[in-house]
Amino acid sequence: MSAVGGRSTNEDTLGKHVAACGSCYVVSDGAGGHFGGAVASRLVVDAILEEVERATQFSSAVLEHGFVRAARAIAERKRREPALSAMSATVAALLIDPEGQRAVLGHLGDSRILHFRGGTLDSVTRDHSVVQRLVDAGFVAADRAAVHPNRNLLYGALGAEGDTAPSIRREPVRLSDGDAFLLCTDGFWGRLDNRRLEESLRLSNAVAEWIDDLERAIAQNLPADADNYTAIGVWIGSPADVTVTRATGVRAAE
Repeated sequence: MSAVGGRSTNEDTLGKHVAACGSCYVVSDGAGGHFGGAVASRLVVDAILEEVERATQFSSAVLEHGFVRAARAIAERKRREPALSAMSATVAALLIDPEGQRAVLGHLGDSRILHFRGGTLDSVTRDHSVVQRLVDAGFVAADRAAVHPNRNLLYGALGAEGDTAPSIRREPVRLSDGDAFLLCTDGFWGRLDNRRLEESLRLSNAVAEWIDDLERAIAQNLPADADNYTAIGVWIGSPADVTVTRATGVRAAE
């Protein structure tokens, strides 16, 4: 799902694709004037999924090459359209092998991938942000990051200045029946605490039901200036008698 929130336009993009190398899911949050954010996030998602389509084997290199392709696509578009020179985009991407036994993931910026095991949050990607550095240094509590006044200051994004490389997990995660993933932009994870995410997962009978419940929770208390919010949920096997990798990602607004 992807929603405009309190903004006039939606600069988030999401996508999924099933290919010979596996099933890939991507979310991206764009930034930049003159609608550049929407352009950047679309370029990122399209470039990564194009790389997935051409790859023949499951590997973390698929995401690595996809991120390089995305950065080049943004740079080329900036060259052709100077009005888009300020655009950039965060990214979070998950690739699951054709048998659903292993996964690799990568991200840049503050779009996140959350991994749940047994109905409990097992791991969260670390943002490339000023606030994440403050959290790591012990100056800010992790549960206060979403409301910190500098929460939107990033030091890494595709198309942004600097040399921060995407974080890519090259050693595959071994998946277990009942694992779940949530890929989301900061407009989504910033509105829900981990306890709410876990409770909803345990009470949901299908991955679409899980995402719908979380979306309703966000919409109930949405401020007028709320950011766009986007998420994809992916389940492996159970927790609800699901026997194949499934995902929800229906665009609600563009």
